[in-house]
Amino acid sequence: MSARSYGPNAPDAWTKCFLEHALAGLGDKKAQDALRRNLKSDDARLRTYAATWAGDARMLDVKDQLLKQLDARIRAAQTLLFLSR
Repeated sequence: MSARSYGPNAPDAWTKCFLEHALAGLGDKKAQDALRRNLKSDDARLRTYAATWAGDARMLDVKDQLLKQLDARIRAAQTLLFLSR
């Protein structure tokens, strides 16, 4: 069974995203669309994994989405550094 045919029948969203992101890394356009959707997921694990794979898939068009995700983490790191003093 191919990864493409297994994806819709994946037992959970986490398994499905592994398959979609791997296919996105291989240049599959439908899988890249799924990765774009995962960048907006309510599940932080899916967003983080999608952000990682976006680079592997060389998806330059998601740069703005990645920058939006980066802002909160940078601010959180800045606050943690401030609080550690």
